Amino acid sequence: MLRVGVALDPVAGGPVVDPLGEQTDEPRDAVVIGASIAGLTAARVLADHFQRVTVIDRDPAPHPVLFRAGVPQAPHPHILLARWQQILEQPFPGLVAALHTAGGVPWAFGPDLPFVGGGPGCGPPGRVAGKRGRGLRARGMWRPGTAPGSVDVYDGSSDCRHPVLQSSTPFGILGHESGFAPDGRTLWISTTARAGIAAIDVSNPRLPSMVWYNQTYTFHGMNFNDDGTRLYGADLGAVHGLSILDVSQIQNRDPRPVVAQGSHLTWPAVSLPKH
Repeated sequence: MLRVGVALDPVAGGPVVDPLGEQTDEPRDAVVIGASIAGLTAARVLADHFQRVTVIDRDPAPHPVLFRAGVPQAPHPHILLARWQQILEQPFPGLVAALHTAGGVPWAFGPDLPFVGGGPGCGPPGRVAGKRGRGLRARGMWRPGTAPGSVDVYDGSSDCRHPVLQSSTPFGILGHESGFAPDGRTLWISTTARAGIAAIDVSNPRLPSMVWYNQTYTFHGMNFNDDGTRLYGADLGAVHGLSILDVSQIQNRDPRPVVAQGSHLTWPAVSLPKH
């Protein structure tokens, strides 16, 4: 979560008294705490209403720009959606063109999403069930009111750069993170909006089915051991850390699977677990 603190001079409705004791109705100074995207945007907007805007951040601005230490999401691809492009173009005319010039890649949120992370192996194994030749790819996505948890499954076994849609289902309830069991038969979807994790049988990618759902865990990323019987979850629950689940009954397709937590690991400096 981004927090932006803005200290304004004057107090709302009151006149400004400058160091020489002269009164003026024109606001003079604003201070924005935090040089995030939100903070810099706030500073730009305030610049139209104050004589001087000061941005304070705990770190100096690096030259050249570097990933911030301790922020695991920093190296990830980041997306500026169309509406935010329109909003940011108002205080920063030419921003989108400048991003393209700096190396930003324009893409369509729907059709281009399955192709992200290509290359010789067609992407990392976390969300791609390709270790044993199945070649499935999947994405989980939700929007409040319009997409409560859609899961799209693609077959990329013939051409991993142009996977073919096999099914779209609502099984990934409030989905945010996902992971395939190594054999590619089980797709896991977790949510960070609230506690929730779903195991989806994709043995037949045209007809997936939910085999287990639980509202105990809040995982911000998942991984598995080689036979898919143990799940490692980056836990955002009451005590942040790493949770390890025994999911062997799901992997074995027991009709009434029971998932047990084997252990939970945390540490004093734990922050926002991911992957």
